[in-house]
Amino acid sequence: MSTNIDTEVQDQELIQKFLKDTTLFLGPDPEIIRDHRIMPRTPEEEECMDKYTDLNQISSIRDRLQAACEEGFEMVEQMGAAPGAKWGDIITGIYSASGDLTIGSAGGVLIFSALVHHPIKFIIKNWIDEHTVGVREGDGFIHNDSRYGNVHNTDQSMILPVFHEGKLICWAASTVHEGENGAIEPGGMPSMAETSFDEGLKMSPFKVVENYEIKRDILTFLQNSVRE
Repeated sequence: MSTNIDTEVQDQELIQKFLKDTTLFLGPDPEIIRDHRIMPRTPEEEECMDKYTDLNQISSIRDRLQAACEEGFEMVEQMGAAPGAKWGDIITGIYSASGDLTIGSAGGVLIFSALVHHPIKFIIKNWIDEHTVGVREGDGFIHNDSRYGNVHNTDQSMILPVFHEGKLICWAASTVHEGENGAIEPGGMPSMAETSFDEGLKMSPFKVVENYEIKRDILTFLQNSVRE
C-alpha cells in the first residue's frame, strides 16, 4: 500500500519530468551567440566538393552566386520602402545549410552578413523539427531582436530556406535598416528609451511567409504594431 510520502515523491517526480521535457520559453541562446565555429559540411556539400574540382568551374559558380547577391541587393534597394534601403543600409547573403555565411553582396553594411547566421542557427535548432513551425520550401522568417543576433532592433532580416530535390541546401537572407518599428519615439532609434521594452518590436526569428506568400494575419499584426 502506498503512503502519503510515496505519493508526494511520485508527484515531485512527475513535476520534475514535466519541467525537464517542457520548454516554457525560448529566449536568446547564449550557446549560439558565443559559438563562432564553422559547422561541419553536410553530405550534400561534401558531394559537391568532390564532384567539382576544376578551378575555373568553381570560380564561375562563385561568380554566379556573387552576381545573385549583387542583384538581390539592387532589388531590395530599389523596391524597399524603408529609407535605409535607399542609402544602402542593407545587405544580402547566402548561407550554408548549417547557417554559416558563404558569400554576400559587396555593397551595403557588411557586418549585417556576419550576424545573420545567429538567427538562422536559432531556426535550425528550434524550429526545423518543431511540428507547429517547421522549415519548408516557400517559407520565410523575419527577425530583428538584437539579442538573437543583430546590430540593433531597427535592422530587420528576412530569411528564406532554399531547397533542391526536397533537401535544404542553403539559406538566402537580406537585412535592411527600417525607419519605424513601433518604439517609444518615431524613427526606430528612440533616445528616450530607458529599457529594451521601449525600443519597439522585438522579433525573435518567426515564420511570416508560407508557400512564398506573406501570411496575412502576421502582416496585419505587424502593421498594427508600428506607426506606418
